[in-house]
Amino acid sequence: MICSLCLSVCCHSSTATVSVDVKMELTLLCVLSLFLLNTNVYGNDAVSYRVSVTKQPSWTQTFSGESITLTCEIHGGGDAQWEYEWRTSSSNQPDDKTGKVLKISRADESHSGVYSCMGRRNHESTQWSDVITLTVTSEPPKARLTAGPSTISVGGQRGH
Repeated sequence: MICSLCLSVCCHSSTATVSVDVKMELTLLCVLSLFLLNTNVYGNDAVSYRVSVTKQPSWTQTFSGESITLTCEIHGGGDAQWEYEWRTSSSNQPDDKTGKVLKISRADESHSGVYSCMGRRNHESTQWSDVITLTVTSEPPKARLTAGPSTISVGGQRGH
């Protein structure tokens, strides 16, 4: 409303010196209003949030069949009203890539890849997080128990 009023006033030509000064003030007011409106609508780029992906469980190795939870954390942005987006190099694309949490119920080798996320709310968005690498191995290592040449009897005495 201010801009439409300002534009109608700014567009009238006048030869009087006083009206030129008024016109200049209204033009500056209009430009300032547009700048403030633009800042409020599209956000202030000076505000940036740190984004990271956390993995649970946090073990370094992941094996087929295990459940994995990846969480997109926006530090300093609160939790309210964020919409999330995920990207991955995995050949097995998750069904839902819009939530804060990316859940893989039964991991397999096709889930291996790099994962990153970002957040959006209103007219602001975060940068993409650093990537987290997920490597899923098909078989967990097998436990092996070996015994030395000594035996211990039921009574607890060593025998040879």
